[in-house]
Amino acid sequence: MDPLFSVKEEVIYNFREVMDLIPQIVQISDLCVLREVEKTPYNLQRFELERQILHEIMEVLHGKWIIDILFLMLKFKTPSFNDLKKSLSSIGSRILTDRLRLLEEKRVIKRAIASERPLRVSYSLTEFGMGFIGVLKPIFLYWLSNMP
Repeated sequence: MDPLFSVKEEVIYNFREVMDLIPQIVQISDLCVLREVEKTPYNLQRFELERQILHEIMEVLHGKWIIDILFLMLKFKTPSFNDLKKSLSSIGSRILTDRLRLLEEKRVIKRAIASERPLRVSYSLTEFGMGFIGVLKPIFLYWLSNMP
């Protein structure tokens, strides 16, 4: 048996509940879009807003290491900078700092500084960040179940 097949089957089994929610998510998304369409006429200003939103989403997802950092945040809940650095051994400190700043700027993660000595900086997903990852899971599952 192909090991990739067994991993694929295990992942699909583990996320079955999420897969069952996809039709509901699509339905709710369609309703939200329809509501917004009814409120806002389709014009150049709306097109520009939609384009800007898509660019922001892609800016977050496009950066190298972003997906790795997000999944480590799920795994560790509140990792420190050093936890992330150890887990991503081939990332440079400057790049990791840049990616964390970008995610913080986009409100995907938050940074907390403990007032103990030595100072400890930890990161966690915001509510927005958890929702962002929640949207990525169905995309991941769709891709996994339709891989060529």
